[in-house]
Amino acid sequence: MRNLFFALILLFSIVGCGGNPTTKIVELGNTQTRATIDNNKTENSSDNRAPTISLVGSSTMEIELGETFNDPGAVANDAEDGDITPNIKVTGSVDTHREGNYTLTYSVTDSGGKAAQVRRTVIVKQVDIATPAKDFDDIKALFRASKNGLIEKVTYIVVGDSTRAVSVKNNSQRYFNHLEQAFERFSVDAILMARGSHELRQFLDATAHPTVDEVIEKIPNDGETTVIDLSLGVNDFLALNQERVDNNLGGFSKNRARFKQVIKERLLKAIDEIRVARPKTTIMLVTPNPFKKWEDATDLMVEIYKEVADEKHLPLADFVDDEMHGAKTTEEGDYDEWYRDGIHFSDKALDILSNYIAGKILPE
Repeated sequence: MRNLFFALILLFSIVGCGGNPTTKIVELGNTQTRATIDNNKTENSSDNRAPTISLVGSSTMEIELGETFNDPGAVANDAEDGDITPNIKVTGSVDTHREGNYTLTYSVTDSGGKAAQVRRTVIVKQVDIATPAKDFDDIKALFRASKNGLIEKVTYIVVGDSTRAVSVKNNSQRYFNHLEQAFERFSVDAILMARGSHELRQFLDATAHPTVDEVIEKIPNDGETTVIDLSLGVNDFLALNQERVDNNLGGFSKNRARFKQVIKERLLKAIDEIRVARPKTTIMLVTPNPFKKWEDATDLMVEIYKEVADEKHLPLADFVDDEMHGAKTTEEGDYDEWYRDGIHFSDKALDILSNYIAGKILPE
């Protein structure tokens, strides 16, 4: 009996082993018995390991009220089943039109019945929009709020000279038209207020339209939802330079400081008049088109714009430096295809300029 007892124990032990189906000879006392066992069968269910699941992106996300929420999701893997990401189930929801904290739970179960889960918190909040904008992030927030219907639609006013104005010869309105197309996804009232040969002096003293007062009239309320794209001053420079030539006042370098002082004062005055009348208006400066093969004049205008933007804390779209590397156009053939003449851009350059501006101010 004792031998029989140990033989039975040995038999049960063998039957419980894993591996391919095999036949084992088990000795029971003086008797041989054949036992068939399945070695592929797991010894017990506890050998099945639980799956792993992890979030794609952060466990806490913040979005602005009204903004579209794009769930980055999660991934799941299992030692026995492999990639089981398609089996993930998500519970919970996010109401992007109501402030609050929302929880999304991602759960997955493997073929053996073991489960895993992970959670993500999504915070929907009203973002304060800084106006007047001090940088391009502020402007993007303004456009985003306009798109989501959280504020009145944005008014975008382009103020400039023939490099922006309606002109059959120079086709400069291409810049404005391209921006209008880029604004289609947003609630924007785009207004073109540019004129050929327009000077800051004329803009201020109302000797030629549009005037600063006419621009102010187009700005709703206190300007909280208005962006002005301002690029004036080139024609002031040309007028001052012609005065220098006509009166035999010496070379450019001798007159540079005077040119800078006059143009800068006029630009500052235009900004101040708009801000006094509509204090929350965002004024974005765009460096004027560079002079082809006249680097000294280009450098002067860029210098003025940089100083004014810094002093007034204004966003500056420095196209000259960012896209034209300072517009060093004196080298043979350098940027030739960007111009129709000495200052007006070609279609190619206008397209590059408008895409550059759209990239600066519009949310992705």
